[in-house]
Amino acid sequence: MWSDPLFRNGLFLVLATAANAGLGGLFWLVAARRLDPVGAGLAAAWIGATGVVALVGLLGLGSAFLRFLPDPPPNARARTADAVWLWTLGAVLVLGATTIFVGSVLEHPLAMHERSSQAWFLAACVGVALSAQAESILAAYRGGHAVFALTVGTGVARLTAVSFSDSYAQVFAAWAAPVVAAGLFAVPLMRRFQPGYVPLRGAPAALGKTFWRFALVHHASLTAYAASVLAMPAVVVANLGAAPGAHYFVAFAFATVVYIGPNALARSAVVEGSRTPERLRSILARTLTVSLLLGAAAAGVVVAFARPILGVFGPAYAREAPLALLVLAVATPFVTIRAVGEAFLLVQRRMADVFALNVVVAAAYMGASLIVLQNPAGSIEHVAAAWTGAHLVGALLLAFRLRRVRLAPSAPVALGASAEPAG
Repeated sequence: MWSDPLFRNGLFLVLATAANAGLGGLFWLVAARRLDPVGAGLAAAWIGATGVVALVGLLGLGSAFLRFLPDPPPNARARTADAVWLWTLGAVLVLGATTIFVGSVLEHPLAMHERSSQAWFLAACVGVALSAQAESILAAYRGGHAVFALTVGTGVARLTAVSFSDSYAQVFAAWAAPVVAAGLFAVPLMRRFQPGYVPLRGAPAALGKTFWRFALVHHASLTAYAASVLAMPAVVVANLGAAPGAHYFVAFAFATVVYIGPNALARSAVVEGSRTPERLRSILARTLTVSLLLGAAAAGVVVAFARPILGVFGPAYAREAPLALLVLAVATPFVTIRAVGEAFLLVQRRMADVFALNVVVAAAYMGASLIVLQNPAGSIEHVAAAWTGAHLVGALLLAFRLRRVRLAPSAPVALGASAEPAG
């Protein structure tokens, strides 16, 4: 299995995601001990705003690079990477500057009036976005081990810096500076996969209509999916109160650890399926089998030790959240099917189906949650059931849709091509 790039690359992506989650949790544990609740809240708000700007500014270009790397000749890949960097840089700078301006006009409590604060915020937004694009580009080159190294280095540097931070601004700087450095360090790493790579040596590639449609449609679909996840804690708090909201947030955080393996392996499957589309059926079958086994094992561990795990956050979590965590763990096979099915659709460039899948799952999750929370007997277990049910709907939708889709390897598409993708 280790000799297979599908699993070798995927395993390192799994480890990178797990390391990011673990080191991120330690970062906030140390930050919470260094700051009072007000300072921790301000630091979290700044970091959250940075993450939103960076997420929107990605424009889906990293996902498109994953899919289209095999298509251009090798000498065009560096120019394609340059185009991804530049478009991301421009989008994030515009969005970041707009955020600063709107915050100042509305006199938001987080408004940044000092030039130094504005500069730090913009640098952090750019660093987070470019680092995320670097991870996608390196993953496309089968560089999962490089992604893992960057992730661990960034996490350790953050943890070291936050240990000496005494204000929310210093905590923000401790979080931001390492990721800015990681974005810069990705350039020499690129040379290991693209010999002689020098940023902006030539004119960046023109990203054609096919590339842009793939990127923007996938980005819109993932944004809709992520929005339902990110908004749910606030929805729970508004309907059930702050304590149930905290219980659900922690249960969901641990459930996402269970989903790490399937999601990372599906990402690797997009890379390998794009490189060798004639082997797509075999790649997806192996990915689904291993992902289901990994997911089942992780879900079993989480369920078996739910109370001790949740008890780390306090006795109330161990008492109130285990059942919700169990229901969320039941969703693992459906989450896996969605991830692997989406990988198939991405390789086949069936972007209308990708968009429909993510929007339907997001709408089902949010809609069902709002319905059950209107009931006086509504609880976080019902919200967890809405999540599981939404992914069951997604799995059934995929099964119905894939019955009507013929598995046909995609022909290479030049980056400047204007041909419409399938679907």
